[in-house]
Amino acid sequence: RSSDLIGAVIFSRFARPKPKLAHSAEALVAPYKDGWSLQIRVANRRSTLLSEVEARLLLVMAEVETDAGHLSYYTLPLQFDRVSFLPLSWTVVHHVNAESPLAGMSRADLQARRAEMILTIKGVEEVYMQTVISRMSYRWDEIVWGGRFIRSFSAKDGTMHLDLDRISEHTLLEAPEHLPS
Repeated sequence: RSSDLIGAVIFSRFARPKPKLAHSAEALVAPYKDGWSLQIRVANRRSTLLSEVEARLLLVMAEVETDAGHLSYYTLPLQFDRVSFLPLSWTVVHHVNAESPLAGMSRADLQARRAEMILTIKGVEEVYMQTVISRMSYRWDEIVWGGRFIRSFSAKDGTMHLDLDRISEHTLLEAPEHLPS
């Protein structure tokens, strides 16, 4: 019937999927390979698959030497900026090296410059096959200086299980006062 077709078209036009991403309450300055990194953990809360997932991490800091009202923006390179799909959790990692805007910075530097990290996750939701976007933000005081995420998934009966209540859990570690430069 034409009324069923019209109803389906209207539903598909206005029924948009919404991303339901869990994310760690804090970002971590954590060990990585031979140095340090900034890490944020995300996971899909939906029962449907999120595929072709992309991450972008933006650092925003106030300029203190010139005009305190002037903000500088930096796109932080990531270990992986895309994954094919998000089956469990994904720890988004920015390796702090000599080219990083965070190189040589301390927690006090982040505070003085009112640093904020903005993570944008974009992916395709499998049921509607539409792009969904989610953003999360971490101010300087939401960054743990020296930590390591605790595994939030386990294997039971040959199946992987993700515990979303543990997505933010981490242990504290001793970290250098200043990130390497």
